[in-house]
Amino acid sequence: IGLPIFLPLAIATGFICALNAIIIIGLLAISPPGRKRILQPIVDSVLAEEAGQQLVYSGGPRPSPIALANAFSPKSPLWQLMLCLLMDLIMGNISYLVPLLGESFDLIWAPTQAVLMGAMFDKQMPSAKWIGLAEELLPMTDILPSATLAWLRCNSSYLQDKVATLKPNPRISEVKEDKKK
Repeated sequence: IGLPIFLPLAIATGFICALNAIIIIGLLAISPPGRKRILQPIVDSVLAEEAGQQLVYSGGPRPSPIALANAFSPKSPLWQLMLCLLMDLIMGNISYLVPLLGESFDLIWAPTQAVLMGAMFDKQMPSAKWIGLAEELLPMTDILPSATLAWLRCNSSYLQDKVATLKPNPRISEVKEDKKK
C-alpha cells in the first residue's frame, strides 16, 4: 500500500487504541479498588520526588520542564527504548500527515524531544538533545530516528549482554539436522 496511505491509518488506529486505554484506565481509577491500585502509587511516586512536591504544593518555585523530565523519565533501558520509538515513529513522523502545515508542528515538538532526550541521555551522550533538536527543526529530516539511535549508542552494552544470554532454540537445530539427513 505504501507510506502515504499506511501512516495516517496507523496513526488513527494508534490514537483510537490509546483513547480506549485512557478511558478504561480512567474508569478503573475512579472505582474504590482502582484508587488504591492505580492512583495511590502514582500520587506516591510524584510526591516522593522534589520536583513533584514543588509541582503539587505551593511551597516554592515551580519546577522547570527539564527538572520534571529528569524526575519522571524512564530509568529502565526497555522503557527508554519504548519512549524513543514513540518519539521517533509517532511524534517525529506526524508532520507527514499534513504536508506543509506539518513542518510547523516540528517547531513545537523539537524542544519537547530535546528535553526528553536530555533527561534520558545527558549523562552518557550530552550531544543527543542537540542532535534531536536539529533533526526535528530541519525540514525533511523526520525520517531519521535520532532518539532510537541515541538509545542504541548509549545502551550498546545492554544489548550485547542480552544477545549473549540468548540460548539457541533446540528445535531449530533439530530441523537443520533432519534436513541434512
